[in-house]
Amino acid sequence: MTRVEFGEGVGRAPVAGPARVLHTRADYPSLHDGDIAVVGTPDTELVLWLDRLAGIVCLTGTAESHLAMLAAEADVPCLMLRSVGEEIVDGCQLVLDPAVGELRIAQA
Repeated sequence: MTRVEFGEGVGRAPVAGPARVLHTRADYPSLHDGDIAVVGTPDTELVLWLDRLAGIVCLTGTAESHLAMLAAEADVPCLMLRSVGEEIVDGCQLVLDPAVGELRIAQA
C-alpha cells in the first residue's frame, strides 16, 4: 500500500530511498548514503550531511527556506510538506518527486 503526501518541492529529478527520521542532531550520524532525511525543524548542522542524502523531507518551512536553498545548491531534492496525515516510519521506502511536490510512502 502506498500513501501520498504533497508539499513544495525544490529540485527536478525524482529520487527514491529509505526514510531516515531525524529527531535531533544526535541522529545525524545514523545517515547512510542514499537515505532520504525526514526532519521536523532542521538545524544548520544538517548541511554537513547533504553529500550522503538522496533527498530531504522537511515537516516545517517553505521552498524559500534556508534549508531548501542549501539543498538546491547541493543538488539534493527537497520537499517541504504542508502536513503529514500519518507519521513517516524510519526505514520505510520513499519516492520524492520535487517537480510535482509529491512524496510516495510505501507502507507495510
